[in-house]
Amino acid sequence: MQVLNDIKQRIARLQSGFSNSIPYTLPKLKDVLPGIEKGFYIIVTASTKVGKSQITDFLYVFAPLSLKWLSMLHDNNPNIPKPEGYFKDDFTVDYISLELSKLEKEYSIYSHFATLKSNNFKEPITIEKLKSIRKELDVNVLKTLDELGDFFTFVENRVNIVDDLSTAIQIMNYIKAQALKYGKFENNKYIPHNPYIYRIFIIDHLSLMLSDNINTSIFSSIEILSKFMVNAKKLYGFTFIPIQQQAAQAENIQSIQFRNAEPTLDNLADNKGTARDANLVLGLYSPMRHRILTHHGLDISSLGDNYRSLHILADRNYGQLGSFVRLHFDGSWNNFNTLNTK
Repeated sequence: MQVLNDIKQRIARLQSGFSNSIPYTLPKLKDVLPGIEKGFYIIVTASTKVGKSQITDFLYVFAPLSLKWLSMLHDNNPNIPKPEGYFKDDFTVDYISLELSKLEKEYSIYSHFATLKSNNFKEPITIEKLKSIRKELDVNVLKTLDELGDFFTFVENRVNIVDDLSTAIQIMNYIKAQALKYGKFENNKYIPHNPYIYRIFIIDHLSLMLSDNINTSIFSSIEILSKFMVNAKKLYGFTFIPIQQQAAQAENIQSIQFRNAEPTLDNLADNKGTARDANLVLGLYSPMRHRILTHHGLDISSLGDNYRSLHILADRNYGQLGSFVRLHFDGSWNNFNTLNTK
């Protein structure tokens, strides 16, 4: 059996300063989930316009970038404090965007980190401001962007936004090509060129895939891609994070009456069989969308539509099924914080 050898390798990695996951940075989320592991399949789901892309971007793009950047600063200058969740390994994200263009996704990255840099969260540097839609961009914001030049170069080297794929076959062929770019096969075993790097693939979102000559329905397109990701995570050690909508029926009157329209596995849109394939399914929920003023005993009326809860809908590894984390969401610059509530 390979378990004992794997355990020893994991201990050796920790003793050498490396990690066995990219830690989550949201305080209460990391209490229940250790982080992003290699060879995982994670579904993020929510109803339309609740923020499923935003929470995915925050958890699996923005937060790892921030953590890695701070870790690198510490490595280059020990006088800089070592960040909590220090991360010696590296990572890349291939963001397969079926909804937004590469330019739109890059605007979102710039908005988030420019606002962080400005430290003025009451007047965030929104995408609208960056685009000079209402008025010319303030020169101080341009100065902030210039000061972030090295950081954005760092981001560009780790985040590859792909907006020209539209079918399951195209996506699978792209991932196979990236596997050959990142590693090679020896004796029928995949060997990565860099064993100390996490390869993350985000697909946003599944229901926007187009049919092809083989997969003539969205159901079959999702099914073949999901089975491919199950095999590819084992073969290559890649981490896959597809985004999947909740079905429209999740917001009908019956759902609101009996479940407050919280996300469920049964309401995964177009093909709920993906839940059987995933290691972890996270569901984002907005009670105020349905004018619900309390959530699991908490009065959220003062928070309005800034309140979100992140639910663990399926979990085959950590024993956290049914847990949820309360979040504050600021969509103007795509930021999430955990709420300090019991």
